[in-house]
Amino acid sequence: MALSSSAKDETSHERTSFQRSSLHISIIAALVAVTLAALPVWWSATTIVRRPLPVDAVRAWHAQGACPLRTAWTIHMDGEHIDASTCTAVYERLLHRQGAAPTDDLCIDWAVVGSRGSEHRVCDIGVSNTTEVVRVPVHTHGSAMVPEVLAYLAPLLGAPTREDARPIEYAPRVRLVFSLMQEDASEGRAIAQWGLTEAFHASASVHPSLAPLHRLIEAVRPIHDIVLETQVQWYAPLEFSPTTMYNEQEGQISVLSMDDISVFINSPQWSLESYGTSAMDERTLHFILFVPRPHHAPLYLQKDHEIIRQPAWLVPQWGGVVVWNRYLDGSVMAEDVSLDELRVPMQLYTKQLLALLGLEYDGVLEQDALLDLAVRSLQWRRALQLARESVDTLTSIVRLVHKIPNLGVDQDVQRAFTHALDDLHAAKALSLPGRAHLDQLLSLVTSAQSHASQAFFDPSMLEMLYFPNEHKYAVYTPLFGPLLLPLLTAMAREWKYARRHRPLSLQEQGEAPTSDLPPSTKTPDQSTRRGASRTTTQSSSSVAPSSSTTQPTKPIPAARPALSAKEARKKLFGKPISSLLHTSSPKDKGHLAHTSRYPGLHKSVKLPTLHTNRRSPPPKRLKLPTKEKKPVRELGSDEELESEPEPEPEPEIDYENEGFL
Repeated sequence: MALSSSAKDETSHERTSFQRSSLHISIIAALVAVTLAALPVWWSATTIVRRPLPVDAVRAWHAQGACPLRTAWTIHMDGEHIDASTCTAVYERLLHRQGAAPTDDLCIDWAVVGSRGSEHRVCDIGVSNTTEVVRVPVHTHGSAMVPEVLAYLAPLLGAPTREDARPIEYAPRVRLVFSLMQEDASEGRAIAQWGLTEAFHASASVHPSLAPLHRLIEAVRPIHDIVLETQVQWYAPLEFSPTTMYNEQEGQISVLSMDDISVFINSPQWSLESYGTSAMDERTLHFILFVPRPHHAPLYLQKDHEIIRQPAWLVPQWGGVVVWNRYLDGSVMAEDVSLDELRVPMQLYTKQLLALLGLEYDGVLEQDALLDLAVRSLQWRRALQLARESVDTLTSIVRLVHKIPNLGVDQDVQRAFTHALDDLHAAKALSLPGRAHLDQLLSLVTSAQSHASQAFFDPSMLEMLYFPNEHKYAVYTPLFGPLLLPLLTAMAREWKYARRHRPLSLQEQGEAPTSDLPPSTKTPDQSTRRGASRTTTQSSSSVAPSSSTTQPTKPIPAARPALSAKEARKKLFGKPISSLLHTSSPKDKGHLAHTSRYPGLHKSVKLPTLHTNRRSPPPKRLKLPTKEKKPVRELGSDEELESEPEPEPEPEIDYENEGFL
C-alpha cells in the first residue's frame, strides 16, 4: 500500500509538470480557439463595403461633353438704323464664337432680336424660349453697328477665366484684408490708425473715395459673399535694399526693379494672417498699402527704363500691392489717415479686385449696365465650370471603383454621390427667368460640386485608394508569419511526440490488451502485473477455508514498485553511455557505437558515433636539404671551434598522444 501511494504521488507530480504533453496540447488548443474566435471580428473589420452607385446616370452626364448645362439668351438690339442684315451678321458671329473650342463653349443658345423703338421689331432670329435678355443700345449705323454690338458683348463673349492665371478659384465666400504696412515707424512719419474699418461698416453713407470699391462689392454679391478686414503694422522691413538714384527735380530717390517685385512680400516677418477661418469654401485676398521709411522715400518703380511714380502691381490669385509715398517733409508725429488721402489707393485696389475676380473689361467701372452684364456672364461661367467639375469628379469615382476591386463605397460616399446627382438634375431642370435663374443655378451646382468632392475625398475612399491589393501580402506576412509559425511548429512537434510515445504510455498504464501485441513485444511490466495478480489470488486462497483440496504452487516473487520519472531518468542516464549499448550477440559488436537497446521498447535506436575530441595530426611537411653555414670568427683557434658543443635537436611533438583541446 505504501508503494502504491508513493507511485500515485509521483504520478500526480508528473501530471502537473509544465513539461507534460497534455499541458502543451491544452496551450496550443487555447491559442487555436482564440484564433478561431477572433476570425469573425477580423472578417467584419476587414470586409470592404461596396454599395451600388448610379453608374448609368453618371455616364449619361459624361456623354453630354463640355455642356452639362445649357441656357438660352436673347440679344435685343435697339437703334434707329437696325435692319435684318445687322441681326443676321450678329447671329452668325455669335454662332462662330460657339464653335471655337469645346472647353471654351459657353453652352448658350442665342436669339437675336432687332427693333427700332419699343414697338417696331425688325428681326427675330434664333430660339424662342430664353431665360436671359441682354439689351444692347446701338448708336451707329451701317457697317459699324456689328463691331459696336460685339464690343458691348465683350464681357459675355470674352475669354474664359481659366485661360487667365490672375483670377482666383471660385469660392462662395471671399475675404478682403487691407493691411497698412509701415517699413519702420520708429524713424518717423508713423501712422497710428486709419478710418477704413469704420468706413467699410458704415451703413448710412459711403465715402466718395470708397464708392468704386463699394459699388463693385455690391455688384458681385450674387456670386461672392465679401467680408472686409483691416490691420495696421508699424514694422514691416524689406528683404532687400532698393536701388538709390538721383533725380534733378527730387534729388535722391529709391527705385524698385521688376525683379524686386517678385520678392517684395516679406512673408516670414510680415504678419499677414487673417482672423477668418481656413475653410475650403473661402478665399482670402490681401491688399497691402506699403509706406516706405524716410531713408527709402520716395520709392518708385522702374519698368522698361521708365519711372512709375505711383507703384502698384497685382499678385495673381493672392492680392495687390500699392506703394504710398505719403510724406515729403520730415514730420515725426503720429497721424491718422483720412479717407480723402486713400482715394488713389482705393481706385487701384478696385482695378486689382476686378482682375482677381475675372471682371476686368473696358468700361465696366463707368457703366452700370456693362458691370451688370459682366457679373451675369461671370455667374453663368462659374455655374458651368462647377457643373463640369462635378461631372468629372463623379466620373472619376466610378472609374476608380471599377478599376480598384478593394476600393470601398460606404453609406456616406453613396449618399454624397446621390446628392450630387440630384443637384445636377435640379439645376438642369431649372427654368426660372431672369436673375433668379442664375442665382438658383449657381447655388445648385455649388452644392453638387461640394457633394462630389466630399464623396471623392471621403476617408474611406482615401484609405483604400492608397492601399492597393499588392500591399496586403506585404502587411499580412510580417504580421501573421511570426504568430502562426511557432503555433504550427508546436502542433507538429506534439503530433510527432504523441505518435512516437503512444505505445510506451499504453503499456505503462495497462490500457492496451496483451493479446493485441505479439509475444516478442510483451513488456516486463505486463508479466510483473500478471505475477502480482497470481500472488494475490494465492494468498487470499490460503487464508480462506475451502472445501476442496488445492495443490501447492511455487510462490511467485512480488512485483517491483513502479519507478517515478525522476528515478527512471537517473537510472537511465546516470550510467556510463557504454552500459546502454546492446552486445547480446557477437554479430552486433561491430555496431557497438551505432545501436542501443532502449528499455521498455525492445528495439534498436541509432546513436551518434562517439567523438574522442582528439585533434588529428597535421600532415608532415617535406624538408628540403639546406647547407649549413658556419659562423666566421675572427678570434679563437681551431681547438676552440672543435670543442664547441653541438646544438640540441628540437623535441618532436607527439600528435597522437596530445591531450584534449
